[in-house]
Amino acid sequence: MARDKDISPDALAKLGAKRLAELLAEACQNDQLLRRKIEILLASKQGGEKLEGAIAKQITSLSRAHGFVEWHEGPALVAELDTLRDGIVRQLGAKDPRAASEQMWRFLTLAEPTIERVDDSNGRIGDVFHCAAADIGSLLARVPDLDRVALAERLHESLGKDDYGFAAQIITSGSEALGVEGRVKLRELLKAEIRRLPSRQEKENWDAIGWPRARLSAHLADLADTECDVDAYIEAIQLGNREHIDAANVAQRLIAAGRPAEALEWLDKDRRARGPFDLTIADLRIAAFEALGKKPEAQALRWQAFEATLSAPHLREHLKRLPDFEDFATEQKALAHAATFPSALTALVFLVEWPALEAADRLVRRRISELDGRNYQWLGKAAEHLVEKWPISATLLYRALVLSVLERGFSKAYPYAARDLASASILGSRLPPDSGIPDHAAFHAELKAKHGRKYGFWQIVEGAHERGRR
Repeated sequence: MARDKDISPDALAKLGAKRLAELLAEACQNDQLLRRKIEILLASKQGGEKLEGAIAKQITSLSRAHGFVEWHEGPALVAELDTLRDGIVRQLGAKDPRAASEQMWRFLTLAEPTIERVDDSNGRIGDVFHCAAADIGSLLARVPDLDRVALAERLHESLGKDDYGFAAQIITSGSEALGVEGRVKLRELLKAEIRRLPSRQEKENWDAIGWPRARLSAHLADLADTECDVDAYIEAIQLGNREHIDAANVAQRLIAAGRPAEALEWLDKDRRARGPFDLTIADLRIAAFEALGKKPEAQALRWQAFEATLSAPHLREHLKRLPDFEDFATEQKALAHAATFPSALTALVFLVEWPALEAADRLVRRRISELDGRNYQWLGKAAEHLVEKWPISATLLYRALVLSVLERGFSKAYPYAARDLASASILGSRLPPDSGIPDHAAFHAELKAKHGRKYGFWQIVEGAHERGRR
């Protein structure tokens, strides 16, 4: 709905402050969110102490709420939480950063009970508390004469109660406030805690030992990242016995630190290197090889990455580095490999995106039975690219899409299937006599014979046909 041009700031100003105040007070009776905003703004005019009290009151009110929040009530709760968070940062933070940081700590304690009483599948409630964790760090950085050791101890205590990972963000957002002294203290506390855990066993209780060790290791790793200390990061990973899980993360940091040879050693530990081809591991190896001046090894790995996954970026990078006149022959070799790739869909996507549409045409005509019409996005896109010069393969793709919908009885997709059938019909006049596939009339008749009872589909088709005749 268009905004009423008569209700503009200038027009409202003409009503006068008193009349506007009366209208606003009346609106607050029926709008809880507006009331919250006005309460914070009014309190801010009465000084920092009064404002802190108003904010503390709202936090207490929210902490006492226990009823389950229905999905349609979620947006209102998000708005209420974000209004309160914004009031702490903007209003109280401008007057008293210390008091604001204290209230934001209290606000963060609302995270767990709030999330447990609401369906936060879209993550919007969580986003508010993630922002709050970032706000705590920025507010603390403005507090004069901050006790950094005490802050480290408080953060350590909060981390122990942090099941949703919000307090863990303060390790990063509060790095400046912690300073060197606070970070040293926090590291000592985390190390002491992880060393009190039993030594890692092949079979251990994950909830009691495995998870606490992994969580503490992650906190130490975050702390190391705030100081760009790759050795501290490695120590954190080792304390958590996570070498096989975080090897790639270690390698990434070692490469950035100019230690590519060590990075390669770590990549050999990554368990993904022993499974299906992993492009993340490959890219790190390539970067390490390049840093070490091992260009042939990097080139060989780029080709291997392409062969294993049909990764177009790796093929492009490989071709760019070839000597003159070798790139064409290598590209043809790559297209031939794509044509026989185990996944026909992956091959088709690559050939269309490359683009190599003539090769895509041959692939479709040869391997149409391997292409599943449920992959609507990619088959439809391929058909659109092929329709101008390769009507046979485009027709096959449109027919595959129609058949997939009807064979599954997927009524919600009937309009799309009707549209694809119309596209196939248009292409019918362009099919050569020796196309090797049934003409459109024969296909239409067979479709009617097999799926004539899909009345909803045929009504759409006939309706579109009637509209076309007009």
